[in-house]
Amino acid sequence: MIDIAPETASMLYVGGLLSVLLFIWLRHSQKVGKRDNKRMATRSVSCEYCGSCYLVESFTSFHRCPYCQCVNKGDDEV
Repeated sequence: MIDIAPETASMLYVGGLLSVLLFIWLRHSQKVGKRDNKRMATRSVSCEYCGSCYLVESFTSFHRCPYCQCVNKGDDEV
């Protein structure tokens, strides 16, 4: 059997625990970053006809209002 001092065993345990926690934290921050990128790709616009506000993707030039189904231009940000 391998002889390990108690100080060495505790340091290995703490190092392993910190490594696992770092891995979990990095995975979580990576998933949150992907969600934030999706939010940044949308913008809020107001319908030219009924006045309701809704979200559209940033790169669309024409979009349809979900309430009155009218087509609006993409330059009318709220």
